[in-house]
Amino acid sequence: MLIKKISLKSSRNPNIFIVEIDGEKYILHSEIIVKYGLSTNSEIEQDRLSEVMFESDVMIATNLAMNYVSSKIITAKQLKDYLRNKGYKTNVITKVVDKFNEYGVLNDENFASAYVNIKQNSLSKRAIEQKLIQKGVNKDIASSCLEDFDDTQVAIKTAEKFMKNKECTEENITKLMRHLSYKGFDYETISKVLNNLKNNDE
Repeated sequence: MLIKKISLKSSRNPNIFIVEIDGEKYILHSEIIVKYGLSTNSEIEQDRLSEVMFESDVMIATNLAMNYVSSKIITAKQLKDYLRNKGYKTNVITKVVDKFNEYGVLNDENFASAYVNIKQNSLSKRAIEQKLIQKGVNKDIASSCLEDFDDTQVAIKTAEKFMKNKECTEENITKLMRHLSYKGFDYETISKVLNNLKNNDE
């Protein structure tokens, strides 16, 4: 297979090149091009090209992942979904995620704790747990991070915020119940909140 042309893909990223081989275009990282000594008018075997492509994809995907995780705490599932949406194959994604696990960057416990701290004043325990599981956090880890979560107190604060400057009319109470249900609070907790409002109103 003949390498016909090697050109910079974009001036915004001096490390990514387009390599034309037998009429096909491949995206390669500059370090991989140098490592394998690729040059215009040189030959490359199909097996070697597959190896080169895999290493290059892992390198480029790793750099993308580093930028993605630098500003947020994420789970392994979120990183997998991110790279999958970028078009990377499963073997490349697995390699990158394994590498990040070795670095200790992906930590479901840290993610769960941070997520609970952010959402603890606006969502129910059940809703937070469901969202954590959806994001790929193990159910046991999610439950552990929510052990001390006081659903009733959060529901009361949520209700107080919702009812601020509102009268305790039947219409507003109905809207409040819907609001609390939407936030994931169960019937028993909502009943406690309504009793609390009633007592305060008296």
